[in-house]
Amino acid sequence: MKKRGNYMRGENHAKSKLTEAEVIEIRREYAAGGVTQKQLAEKYGVGATRIYMIVNGLSWQHVPMEGT
Repeated sequence: MKKRGNYMRGENHAKSKLTEAEVIEIRREYAAGGVTQKQLAEKYGVGATRIYMIVNGLSWQHVPMEGT
């Protein structure tokens, strides 16, 4: 999907399962420790690979990482 020359990203994408608020919460929960990426994946209904990409800044790059 294109809108004015820019690709839709984040929660504006039609197939997005997460919101920006959830991405921030995922990063916060993982950084705090005590929870695995697999547990986060099950909690938010996405794959473990997606959680890996989120917490490592490879996905949802337009959402600032905490502390930046």
